[in-house]
Amino acid sequence: MKIYIAMQDIYKEGSIGLRILKNEFLSLGFECEFFVWQEYENLKDCVILPLGVWDYSLKVDEFLRFLDFCELNNIILINNTKLIRKNLDKSYLLDIKDAVKSNIVDIKDIKLKPNQIIKPLIGQSGNGVARFNDDINLQFYKDKALIQEYINHNSEACLVFFEGAYQYSILRTKNNDFRANYNYGVKIDDFNPSNELISLASKYIPKDSFYARCDVFLADRFYINEIECIEPALYFDKKPEFASIFANKMKKHLNSLKI
Repeated sequence: MKIYIAMQDIYKEGSIGLRILKNEFLSLGFECEFFVWQEYENLKDCVILPLGVWDYSLKVDEFLRFLDFCELNNIILINNTKLIRKNLDKSYLLDIKDAVKSNIVDIKDIKLKPNQIIKPLIGQSGNGVARFNDDINLQFYKDKALIQEYINHNSEACLVFFEGAYQYSILRTKNNDFRANYNYGVKIDDFNPSNELISLASKYIPKDSFYARCDVFLADRFYINEIECIEPALYFDKKPEFASIFANKMKKHLNSLKI
């Protein structure tokens, strides 16, 4: 069974971390290639990891057609398409007790308060996120938006899980921007979370996820900012030993499916 790692077109050769993962799959005897996720029409009898689809939020309808194609052609997507569809839309945060306080509003009704920020319901990489008095770039929005309380924090912990079990963490420290995102110059460091933080994040990791990353603001308390189950950075460039663990777990998972 061939493994494809789906990528954004400008990263068709993969990222450093995903190239490390690809090499781990090859060392286990898998065929493994990168492919641009929009070029799926001729795929069959394969497994797809969508870890590099870093532009899906800009092409949502096309991405949904890609998911439909996988379902109709019995292509194995990991994570599964049901989970990916649910994780596309940040309204799932409304069901998380320990998440940043959030509300969904119609675009025409946006009235931000000084202690609030706005995000697209379907968004990536900090695109379209704005604060009170910022210009809101509506190209990233459709009918509705997510309004959240602004949490004063300097850093965000990213806790990585494989098959529901905690693996490792990364700390992202902000750099002259209110967003703790790679595109805005964050500092990346190792991080050893407390048992309390691991326990909190573990409560909200989907049981049917093969991989997931829980992002938590470190402030006056822990605030869950996001649970990423589609294309989270798993930082294999910083933690290459976990690429091997991921690949071996994938091999066992596929064997369990009798593939």
